[in-house]
Amino acid sequence: MAIVEDVLDGVRPTFAVAVLSIVFLYTFIIRPLYFAPLSHVPGPSWCKISWYYLAYFDVRLERNSKIAEWHQKYGPIICIRQGAMSFSDPLLMREIYGTTGKYSKSDFFDHFIAYGARPLFAIVPYWEHQRKRSLISSFYHKSSVNKPARELSVRKQVRKLLQQIELRFQAKSGPETMHVYPMFTCFAFDNISRLLYGPRHCSHTIQNEYEERQLLPKMKLAQLWGPLKYNFPLAVKASFLTRRVLSDEFEDSLTAEDDLAM
Repeated sequence: MAIVEDVLDGVRPTFAVAVLSIVFLYTFIIRPLYFAPLSHVPGPSWCKISWYYLAYFDVRLERNSKIAEWHQKYGPIICIRQGAMSFSDPLLMREIYGTTGKYSKSDFFDHFIAYGARPLFAIVPYWEHQRKRSLISSFYHKSSVNKPARELSVRKQVRKLLQQIELRFQAKSGPETMHVYPMFTCFAFDNISRLLYGPRHCSHTIQNEYEERQLLPKMKLAQLWGPLKYNFPLAVKASFLTRRVLSDEFEDSLTAEDDLAM
């Protein structure tokens, strides 16, 4: 009897390990690959197994390019994450994002929330999006935006932008290259603020060294924080970690949106 008990004592741990291994394999590998609701949808196997596979490319700011690469390999409809799909077919895009589409957005749009409110494009329920869109659609309609006075304003901003580019080329003594992205950010910001607030209250960041010109690059830098905040919210909430890992410039950029509101 003692021998039998010794054998059973040795078998029990081995059996328990085997059972746990089978449960682990089924839960985290076999089921996602073969029995999950989206297992039949083409796409990288790692996307179906781990939620963090796409998160890795997301925090590296390679999400869009990687998804485009997967579309080229697997087709117009792919699984990019457990419970998430991506479409690149123009007809499907029109059906999903068209004015008559009845598809709610995913929680991915949660990290576009600012000051506790969602912008229009980040509203999750389709019916609420359609209702709020109808309230402002006339303002952004082509016939409203393409008025002569507004077109003239945009043309003036284009001339100011070209003048700034020419001035900076004249001031450069090295190779004839220029980083124009910040200038086009100012161009877009000035046009949008003029459209929304009128000529008396709009910004003039293209030709003037206003405070907004310093804040806009910081806001762009702060956008890098979005994917990390969405994929790893607990790490973001650990303020002591952000102070140690991030540079002072990056950490200061996180307040740029609040500074602009002031």
